[in-house]
Amino acid sequence: DLEKVTEHCNLTTDAWIKNLASNPTKQQAVAEHCFKWLEKRSLFKAAEHLALAMLNQTNCQIDEKRTNLFEQYRKMAVGNTAPDIVFENKEERAKSKDLKSIKSNYKLVVFGASWCPNCQSDYPKLKEKYTSLKTNYDLEIVYISIDTDKKVFEEYYKNAPFITYCDAKGWETQAAKDYYVFATPTYILLDKDLKIIAKLQSPEHLEAWLKEKNN
Repeated sequence: DLEKVTEHCNLTTDAWIKNLASNPTKQQAVAEHCFKWLEKRSLFKAAEHLALAMLNQTNCQIDEKRTNLFEQYRKMAVGNTAPDIVFENKEERAKSKDLKSIKSNYKLVVFGASWCPNCQSDYPKLKEKYTSLKTNYDLEIVYISIDTDKKVFEEYYKNAPFITYCDAKGWETQAAKDYYVFATPTYILLDKDLKIIAKLQSPEHLEAWLKEKNN
């Protein structure tokens, strides 16, 4: 029973957060480890509870990386409206000036990089599935690159069939900051009005989610 599993996870989280209150450095390290463990097993409600429990503490100054890790659950929770993303100096294939003006029913925002091993594995799968997903589900993909070398970005993503964007600012790119991105790849699925409807783990997860929700 997933609800029971979540309940037990939350009770455990509350216990160790309280017990490690006097050792904030260790507390943050344990929090990050447990958070990633929960996300990897798709226990998103338990991961959200952990994130909010850490953020709501008054006696712990969380470092920037972990703040983004946890804030993505508070500011970028399913049901919230995602920030718009403006495509400055967009490529020719980027038909829209910003994320909001894309007319598709579904918009998948992907944060990745050419140097990221998991992105290198997922990117070809996104290209392979794109036409089918666009045709069957009216999905558009917007790929925001964390690359800092514009030439490397242009060479690596030159054959992308979907919108790609890079301002060569790395983790300081405004979209990554607005979305509290802490790792690549990150997949966030939006509806046509930028409402967050799912956080996904892979191209396969995206495809399975769309099939389930549209059958």
